[in-house]
Amino acid sequence: MKNIWQIVVFSITLALCACSTTPTPGKIALLAPFEGGDADSGYEALYAAQMALTDVDPDSMRFTLLPLDVGGATFAADRARALADDPDVVAVMVLGEHAADPATLTALGDLPIIIIGNAGFTPSQPNITVITNAPPIDEEFVARYLEDNPFASPPTQRAGQTYFALLVLLAALETDD
Repeated sequence: MKNIWQIVVFSITLALCACSTTPTPGKIALLAPFEGGDADSGYEALYAAQMALTDVDPDSMRFTLLPLDVGGATFAADRARALADDPDVVAVMVLGEHAADPATLTALGDLPIIIIGNAGFTPSQPNITVITNAPPIDEEFVARYLEDNPFASPPTQRAGQTYFALLVLLAALETDD
């Protein structure tokens, strides 16, 4: 009889553990070119964003990075709408001319948007921030970047802008909580 009660208690405990939920991390999208002639810039931004996210949230418990190819002029707005429709997407970082196109930005709706590196761009929506300046990348940044991505080209200032942009975004999301 004692064994039956142990089995019942164990089964109930196991069932309760299976019912617990872990909060879904918010997605931070990176809408950038990952194919074609500008793919290097997209991957450079991706590697820098991954480095920043690891520095701030090493276990990726609060946020995950969602890289998405912009798809050129043909698909950029459609992909932006898909991001806007995803309830887990909390913000979007965009890179490249098609990602920063007005139709694409409008399709992102009210999501916080950070445009990386478009110095001549003037935002027309209050939810858009443009990051054109960032602290210069130093030898330590380059070493860490290449250690994490041994087959990547050495980072340019775009990597520094992306890293800085994600730090700014994460700080803003923390204050919104």
